[in-house]
Amino acid sequence: MLIFAFSCRLFSQNNRPIFECINISTNELSNIPSNIMTLKLINSKINDNDINEIINTNIDIVSLIINYCNITKISINPSRGLINLKNLDLSHNSLSKFPIGFLSAKRLQRLILSHNKFISIPINLSSFRDLNHLDLSYNEINYIENESLKSNSLEFIDLSYNKLEYVQRSDFGTQVNFVELDGNPWKCDCHLRDFVKFQKETLISKSLQCYTPLSLRGLSWSYLLLEIEEGKSFSFSCNAWGDPRPSILWKSNKSNEIQSNARMIIGYENDKNGWIRSELNVSTAKFDDEDLYMCLARIGLNEMSKKFDLRIISSLNSQNETKNLTKILINESTITTTKNDEHRPYLSSILIILFICVPFFMIIVFYTVIIRRRKYFPKPNLLTKEFFDEDFDERTLGEISQNATRTYLLENAITAEVEQSPQQQNQITENTKTFCGSSMKYSDRNLRKAPLAQYDRDTSILPLVQTSL
Repeated sequence: MLIFAFSCRLFSQNNRPIFECINISTNELSNIPSNIMTLKLINSKINDNDINEIINTNIDIVSLIINYCNITKISINPSRGLINLKNLDLSHNSLSKFPIGFLSAKRLQRLILSHNKFISIPINLSSFRDLNHLDLSYNEINYIENESLKSNSLEFIDLSYNKLEYVQRSDFGTQVNFVELDGNPWKCDCHLRDFVKFQKETLISKSLQCYTPLSLRGLSWSYLLLEIEEGKSFSFSCNAWGDPRPSILWKSNKSNEIQSNARMIIGYENDKNGWIRSELNVSTAKFDDEDLYMCLARIGLNEMSKKFDLRIISSLNSQNETKNLTKILINESTITTTKNDEHRPYLSSILIILFICVPFFMIIVFYTVIIRRRKYFPKPNLLTKEFFDEDFDERTLGEISQNATRTYLLENAITAEVEQSPQQQNQITENTKTFCGSSMKYSDRNLRKAPLAQYDRDTSILPLVQTSL
């Protein structure tokens, strides 16, 4: 590495010779070597003659970077020295006009003009057929001239932190797919329709916020507050696209689904490209209309929605300023059946289905278990003739049945509850003793044993411990 002057150095990066100077004066630029591909001049004092000399003597320069040099203009003569220039960075200066001499750089691909004092788009991009990256952030641009940003090659544009109030899709070329627009004082009125359409067709890195009117300041596009004077008419529109075509319905906190009536009319319009447009028109605003409204687009279980507040103000307290917020585009949503959404509001529909299906499934399981239980564990027929001893009197059996003993089978235990007079009870007790003292050969055959607590055959003692099936 060679050192030239006090704050300059020559080094190589990716086999490209780079010459960098920081904090130098005009006299020291005479030491710039030839045949360099990248030249960086940072926080230095330079003039037009120095830049002309550099360009004319270094035709191989591919990248020229001049930052923090406080230059207000650059007057260079178009020359063959710009034939290979692809990257031009003039950021952090005080330029208000683009140097015309650089228009001869026909191969320019990357142009950075941020942190200057441009009030409009300083160039016509048609001059640069290969330009794909343009940075105009942190300027004072308040409007975009017709076709000033039209280019068939431009893919990235940074217009953040300027003074733009409106922007339209027609301001840009067909290849633009990424735009930085945050930090601008956006005016949220009827022009919002064109802007939201543009926003959905491009990739904008940050959520944009309204600056005017004052009632909407600080609100993002996904949540908008609308003030309308009592007695005025207003309308909301909502556009959505999907494959298949989505359905749109309107809801509010006061109404699960808004239906058309004499004062509120809901209209729908479809086009051949899969778009559906719906409008909610209110002929006369009343204080009862003040609510949180929602436009809901739905395809199957997929849903997308946008919420917005409607505030009704009294005509006595309203100011004399014109209300431009009578029509507002809430959202243009894209819904597909194959792409999951970020917030996934369709989960609510899934939960409803689960709440219906799960109890139904449990009922089926319950009845299946009962049927299987009855199949494999039928109730024993306790009052059969086989159950009793051969010498047991049939008349006694009839008396026992006639006197209404209620027998309950409770987990393999038999409980008898006798409802008769004391005289009858003594007679039945004697008969019952005959039954209990009978041979166990029939009871062994008919009574189902407890699975864990089996009685002893030798002692004929019934267990005291019972287990449930």
